[in-house]
Amino acid sequence: MLHKKSVYVLGLLILLLINLPVVHAQAGSQYTIMIDGYHLNTDVSPMLQNDRLLVPFRSIMEALNASVTWYGRTGTVVAYKSNTTITLPVGQNHAYINHKLVRLDVASKIVNGRTLVPLRFVAESLNYDVSYDGVTKTVTISAKANAGKLNNREQQSRGIFGIDIGDTADIVKTVLGEPDRIDVTNLGFSWWVYNSNYARYLQVGIKADRVVTIYSNARDLTFNGLKIGSTVEDIGNKFAINDKPQFTIDNVQVELEPQPNTLVTVFDGVARIFYLDIHEDNTLTAVRLVTTEYLFKQKLFQSVRYRYSGNPEILNFTPSAELTSAMHTAYENQLLDLANSVRYRKGLSTLSWHQKTAEVAKSHSRDMLNANYFAHYSPNTGSPVQRLQQAGIRFRRAGENIAMGQSDAIEAHESLMNSLGHRKNILNKQFTHLGVGVAGDEETIYYTQDFISP
Repeated sequence: MLHKKSVYVLGLLILLLINLPVVHAQAGSQYTIMIDGYHLNTDVSPMLQNDRLLVPFRSIMEALNASVTWYGRTGTVVAYKSNTTITLPVGQNHAYINHKLVRLDVASKIVNGRTLVPLRFVAESLNYDVSYDGVTKTVTISAKANAGKLNNREQQSRGIFGIDIGDTADIVKTVLGEPDRIDVTNLGFSWWVYNSNYARYLQVGIKADRVVTIYSNARDLTFNGLKIGSTVEDIGNKFAINDKPQFTIDNVQVELEPQPNTLVTVFDGVARIFYLDIHEDNTLTAVRLVTTEYLFKQKLFQSVRYRYSGNPEILNFTPSAELTSAMHTAYENQLLDLANSVRYRKGLSTLSWHQKTAEVAKSHSRDMLNANYFAHYSPNTGSPVQRLQQAGIRFRRAGENIAMGQSDAIEAHESLMNSLGHRKNILNKQFTHLGVGVAGDEETIYYTQDFISP
């Protein structure tokens, strides 16, 4: 059981390429591409179109030490390197550099299953010089002499799956498509949830058309060269981690103590929270990006000290009571998704929602809230098995997780995963269904997960 201080489907994946030009290329290339003295080999030959040399996007970007992600739902490829994000809708005569529109002389296209893009455009976008020898038909790409080593902030400015703090809602839709679900919070923002592919599970928090928070625990998560399983040393080599991060917001000087089993760094008004899996040698298991405003409002810390003068508005912030019930429903849905994301990561089948079991779980969370206790056994309804039986639910095996005091579903999930017994329930391959119930007041939220195999 977790008790925190009050202050504290196997399916077929089909990629639809709509209105994308598809051509086939012949083997062999008359062009040579050299990058910093090394010959670039590609599985699809470069081709000339309208005096522009097109090359395979992934090949060229990875040779330039950029990471690449393909979004089949929107027909978009995104590359990230340091402080540059290149978003390229395939078949269109435009791209985005750091989300700013750039017109292209020729459109990208699909060739033998590879996306070909204008070489000069992508290389120069990443601060490389490009030269061409017409006699030998050799393209030479080299780092600009004054490029130098990127400073710490530049290295740390990438987002997750092509989305970063401050992006507009339109950019999110361009890169990811419409969300699979929109979840309400009582804090002034909504979660856009992308759960159709748990390999890329993502939650994006939107307020007033802007991204204010992002979270993922997905298998394919990458962030500034980090991925699931990265070590504490890996994280420390990328970020200046603070034991007690400090920042100023709304004239309030804040010093906070991070939650257990997390690493935190704060700069430029954004916190980067790295969640560690204590049962996997304290390796990276999830990342959350959040503005300092919502870091503070959501109380995503163990304790906090602050100094201020006057009457700062942020200290008078009160969550919307009218939206609390809807937010609890959102947390219930998210706890299913979060469990399924990590199960998918572990090669397990995903869980299906079980409504009657969810009602039992909800009733138990409310019972704990109203009777002011925290336990699996209820003085009113008995044990978890008795509650399921009283509801007429037939099952071969069952398990229950409860948590209390975490500020949202993400924090509850990460805490449960670091508690061995609760973790075993979440990752139990014999469970097939899950019902979740959340209840709480202004001070404390109670979470109940009931797992069954009918």
